[in-house]
Amino acid sequence: MENIAAAIYCRLSQDDGNAGESNSIQTQKALLKQYCAENRIPIAGVYCDDGWSGTNFERPQFKQMMEDIEAGKINVVIVKDLSRFGREYAQMGLYIEYYFEEKGVRFISIAENYDSKNGSDNLVLTFTNVINSYYTRQVSAKTKAAHRARAKEGMYLGAHAPFGYEKDPQNRHKLIVDPPAAEVVQMIFRLFADGIGYGKMTKILRERKILNPQAYFNRNHPDYYESDYWRQDFDWHASTIRSILNNPVYLGKAVFGRTRTKGFFDKRREETPEKDWIVYNNAHQAIISEELWDTVHQMMKA
Repeated sequence: MENIAAAIYCRLSQDDGNAGESNSIQTQKALLKQYCAENRIPIAGVYCDDGWSGTNFERPQFKQMMEDIEAGKINVVIVKDLSRFGREYAQMGLYIEYYFEEKGVRFISIAENYDSKNGSDNLVLTFTNVINSYYTRQVSAKTKAAHRARAKEGMYLGAHAPFGYEKDPQNRHKLIVDPPAAEVVQMIFRLFADGIGYGKMTKILRERKILNPQAYFNRNHPDYYESDYWRQDFDWHASTIRSILNNPVYLGKAVFGRTRTKGFFDKRREETPEKDWIVYNNAHQAIISEELWDTVHQMMKA
């Protein structure tokens, strides 16, 4: 008798749009467990990635499932539908039609009535994967267009406010000055204008025990990060200072598009030419003056 050890895999993210309760993690788990009970398939593990895009296969629980397959703990993978497994047809094909077959792993997708045990030559599998991938690209394009439209209206779109500001409690797309952090930003600009370089400035900030931007954010949002990696309070670096000095947000400008991902599936970020930025003046209160900005940037160029 076949020794079955099944993994049920669930995924949900913002790219699923208004999926509703039918695609919630809880609903997926309930449906998959019911399927396993009805078909007498023992469950060896439950893997759920909540908040992860289907185009990203570096999801923590997905990677854990792959490790368990490599370790021989899993030989069946079951999903509610193919889009829960992923939304990038080329990568999905490599996993389902090659990797799983090589490892002797049976793959089941309930919605598409697909079971690799019955043979992998299934046009529905191929077409569904292509459609899911196309859907994600369309959602991504619409999201980017919406963000650009909001940026042109001066809305702030970052996940959290830049150092020196905080989000307006009445409007999360507007920045208001955070006085303690703003004083540090002003000090950094003045020190640089007085001829203090990056290295010496990092030493001054450390000696004065001034919280760096990450540590300051952690103090005000203690539950945001779980890892202690982010909790090095006074560890200033030249790159942090340079980033502050180069950020036009401190002139009261809302700037969108300073960086972009290298590609649809390559999520590494790269800088974009300044001519491609969307800049909205007087979006919020400035922390530094145009004169101080110009002085600092002339010195940086020199």
